[in-house]
Order: sequence, then structure tokens, then C-alpha cells
Amino acid sequence: MFSLLEQHIISSGLIAGLVFVLAGTLPHGCHGNQGSVAKRGSGRTCVGVNVDNNPPGSKRLFVDDFFIESRSGVTRTLHTAKKYAHNPILPAKGDDYAKWEHADRLAFYMSAAFDPVDRRFKLWYETHMPGHSDMLGLKASYSSFAFADSVDGFNFTRRTDLGMSYSKVPGLLDESDRPITGPDIPTNIVMAKAHGFTAFIDPTVANNARDRFKAAWGPEGIEAGGTTSIGFSADGTHWIPYNDGVPVIGRASDTVNQILWDPRSQQYLLVNREDLAGDDSEVEVRGTRIVGRINSSDSSRELLARPAAWLDDKENSFLELAREGLTEEGYPREWRDRQIHATTIWPYEGVYFALLSVMEGKLDQIPNEGPAESVRHEHNIVNFYIATSRDLRTWNYDWVYARRPTIERGANGEFDKDGIHAVTIVTEGGRHLFYYCGMYERFALAGVEKIPLMRIGVAELRLDGFVSLDAGDEEGVITTVPIKLQGDRLAINIDAHVGSLLIEILDKDGNPIPGFTAAEADHLAGVDNVSATASWRGKSSLSALSGQHVKLRFRLRRASLYSFQDVII
Repeated sequence: MFSLLEQHIISSGLIAGLVFVLAGTLPHGCHGNQGSVAKRGSGRTCVGVNVDNNPPGSKRLFVDDFFIESRSGVTRTLHTAKKYAHNPILPAKGDDYAKWEHADRLAFYMSAAFDPVDRRFKLWYETHMPGHSDMLGLKASYSSFAFADSVDGFNFTRRTDLGMSYSKVPGLLDESDRPITGPDIPTNIVMAKAHGFTAFIDPTVANNARDRFKAAWGPEGIEAGGTTSIGFSADGTHWIPYNDGVPVIGRASDTVNQILWDPRSQQYLLVNREDLAGDDSEVEVRGTRIVGRINSSDSSRELLARPAAWLDDKENSFLELAREGLTEEGYPREWRDRQIHATTIWPYEGVYFALLSVMEGKLDQIPNEGPAESVRHEHNIVNFYIATSRDLRTWNYDWVYARRPTIERGANGEFDKDGIHAVTIVTEGGRHLFYYCGMYERFALAGVEKIPLMRIGVAELRLDGFVSLDAGDEEGVITTVPIKLQGDRLAINIDAHVGSLLIEILDKDGNPIPGFTAAEADHLAGVDNVSATASWRGKSSLSALSGQHVKLRFRLRRASLYSFQDVII
């Protein structure tokens, strides 16, 4: 959402980043002096940490050098997701839908999940309805969230059979701010008058639990004060607020609100925006915080027992774009060029991915020429980047500063030419699906009555295909730190369709282990496989090495290496 109030804040110098309120026991990934120092604006992740904390059977991704002792002859490559040929999905509907789905503004915020119980993809997306006057006294639409599902992840059906008719949507007002009494049209709205709503399927509870789905959102209206509420649902469509509907944490909720389960720290985390410093008259410094559960006497899973038991602490560490350092006032010097507007956190295979919606280009100069609907702009736009961390404290922003988005904005005239926003990732069927809001116009427009067109897009990426280590004609060599082998075979995610890979196994001191030497290794040549099996003279079993700490040495030519896994059968 970009109201005139927000335009004023941007023109005054809004700074957006991410601030983490660290509570309970969040995971640590840097040890002693072996990793980079976790400090505000450091922007680096742990490298060369000689500790293997991955659970048995988990994958190890090459998004950073966390598991790498040495490498030569290889380069790290970011891969972009391929957009669905029939984007945008969920096309606009007719007049009845227009009553609760604004024709020019759909899904600025959203979330998605795959439900293994009914084998359907779930999509919760923002809609805007004609509604009340905003805090500036200007006519505005207010946001609610609707629900659609799909069998294949691309063709979604709006579920208007959920029992909430248009006339019964709580708080629905007509254009004169009067309660609506009709018509009685079935809708797919599942959360009315909410902002930045996201939902997820909780992996810690039973499939038939009444709180299997959990969500966080910001209640709409100035009376809510920008607070964040959380709720639960048995089916993802009929929601019950925790805490008797009272928000569980204070400001601010006007970007993404997210609740998630962190398998590493074994606690729930709550993500929302934070006011860091400044005000409208000078520079307003904003961010997003991650709040952990207080789990001293109660289990961190007991949201029903203590729904408001979140630690709201000012001892913060930051995820912010501050490569150029901080001013004396404490905000990034580069705020006019780039700043984080919104994020969600996605834990995956021992890596925390921050899915960043980054505003870029002359952010202190609001465009005044009005919409130019066929032109792809380069200022006041939103790009989608990934940042990675091993501990939620220290982050790597290399792809942001290299201006390498994971999903490219569209070309002239395409629905997503000026923004890729509010990305959520679903992993299913041996691939990653990225659902996103495509923005047809710039993030900030001054004096423009038309709301920039927004639609939902989806893009696809190879499993674990975020980043690879690549070798050309010359041999590339990668040696890991000692890894505790606990699986039965070694699975490699490799693209060597025009090249080759061989793997040797060394003891923890770097000596070749008989039976697993380079001379005995079978070449993986002409293969492109997300789970190719390594072997030595035709044998792939690792049972002789089970429980041992060993080093893996990868030798590759004209190949891309994404991840590896010791698979437990």
C-alpha cells in the first residue's frame, strides 16, 4: 500500500531495514574468531566455521562458504527464477468481484503454502475494497485478505464457498462510510480489515489440530495503532484470533507481518516493522523486527496458553542496507538509493533466507510526471533480492549490492515492470515456486489518483538452485570443513550436462581414505540431476564411514554445483 501519507514519509526520508529483537535462545552460527563479527551494518555471513551443526540427513547449500575450507577455480553464481509463461495468475473477475477486489490493486501482500493433507496449494492475498476515509481525510480503500487454492500451483480458484458473504464481511463500509447491508454475494474473503497478513502451516502440530494454520496481521484503522495480531485456524480459512483479539505486540504492522516456526531454535518467531528513530519532519528510520518467544517456564509452542509472551526488547541487532556506514543519527548513508521495505524470513536446510523487497533509485525524489504505463522505470522501483544468514544475526547482502535480483522485473508494458514485491516461496514437486506481487508502476507517485496496477505472478526455480559454484574449462576444486557423515549415500545436486564431477573423501586431517580416493571415484559426466549419487568403482555405500568426520573434495569442470546431502535410507 502507498498512501499519500506514506508518500510524505518517503519524501521526508523514510529508512527501512530489518531489526531483530533477539529473545530466548536464537541460533548461533559464528564461533569465536572463525566467523565474521555480528554487528550492525556488517553485512557479512559466517565463513569457514569448523563446526557441522546440520541435522542428520540434511542438505548443505553453497549459498556461502560456511562449509568450505578452501576453493579454487570456481565462481559463485546467483540463478534467477523463471517466470510462468501465463502470468499473471488469478486474473481479474467481473463486477461482483470488483466489490471486494480493487481492479487496479491486488495482492500487494500475500503468502502461500502447500498442504500435504489435501495436496493443494493455498494462497492468501490482499484485496482492496471501497471503504472508509484514511487518516488524512482522503478517500481510500482498505485491505482484507482473500483465499484461493490450486492443484498445480499455477491455476488457482477463488473459494467463494467458504460461508462469508459480502454483506457479512466485518466492518465493511460503502463509499459514504455507511455499513453495507447488501447484496448477499458469496466472497472468498477470510480476514477482513487487515494489513500485511501472512499464514503458514505449523509443522509442530497434528494434521487435525484446530491450530494447524497460524497467521499474523496488522488490524486496519488508526485506532489499532499499527500493532500486530496473531490467530489460528484448522483449515486456513476460518480464523480465530489469539489473545481474545487483542494485538500481542506493539508498532508497527504496516508492511509484512509474519509468524513462523524456526526448527533450529525450536520456537516461534514473529516478524513485523519497527520504528527505529527519527520522525516525519526529518528522517523516519524504520525496520522490521524478529521477536522470539519467551520460553522460560512455558513451552514455546503454547501460544494458546500465553499468546502475548513475546519479548519486546530494545537490545536489537539489524538487518539493513548500510554498506556505506551509518550517519551520526544512526541511519544508513545510502538510504536515498536503496532501502528494505518488507521482508519475510524463510528457514531452509540450515540457512535463513531473508526475502527482501528493496526500494531502489532516488527514493527522496517523488515522481511527479504521472503514470507512464508502458515504460519500465529505474527509479522508485522495487526489486526482489535474497540475503542469507546462518544465525539470524549476521547477513550477506552481496546480491543486493551487486544488483542481482532473484526475479527480474518485467520489460516495457509487462505487468511487473516496476516492481517484484512480497515474495513467498513454496517448495513442492522437486522445485521452488515464488509467488509475488508484480507492480506495473513505481512505488511512489505524487499527485496520482490512479492506484498502480498490481497482479500476482509466479516463478519457478530448480530445487536448491539459488546459488551454485561453477567451474569452466579449467578444473575447479572445493574442499569442505570436516563433516560428520551419518547417511547411507552421498547425493549431489549438479548440472554437468556438458561437463563432469568427481568426489574424493578425505579424513579430518586431509588424507585420502582408501576406497574413496580420486583415482577410485566414478565421474558424474553429462548429468543434470538434483540428486545424483556419488560412487567409487561402482559402489555408493557410505556405511564404512558412518559417524566419522571427513572432508569432501569436489573436482569439477564445465559444471555447476548447488548442494550435497548424505542421504539416510
